[in-house]
Amino acid sequence: YHGVRKTTAKNGQYVYTVRIHLRGNYMVGKYNTDIEAAIAYNKAIDILRNKGITNNFIPNYVEGIAPSRYAEIYSSLSIAPGILNYPAISPNNQ
Repeated sequence: YHGVRKTTAKNGQYVYTVRIHLRGNYMVGKYNTDIEAAIAYNKAIDILRNKGITNNFIPNYVEGIAPSRYAEIYSSLSIAPGILNYPAISPNNQ
């Protein structure tokens, strides 16, 4: 998945780290499964697009889960403050 990397946590278990590139790499978060991580990347894209960021991010296509389950995961995932607080671009500044 785009932006997702499998890493080992301090306790020896695997976690999925998500980063997105915006004039440098920004941490989106760490998640227990690759599916959660892929959806978190998509959520970060949506947040940034709502702030006026026009980068050509490629969303992750997640197979094998129902749309209602996708929506449930999407709404429950936390996103790092660096993404949430990324400055919006006003139409006058583009």
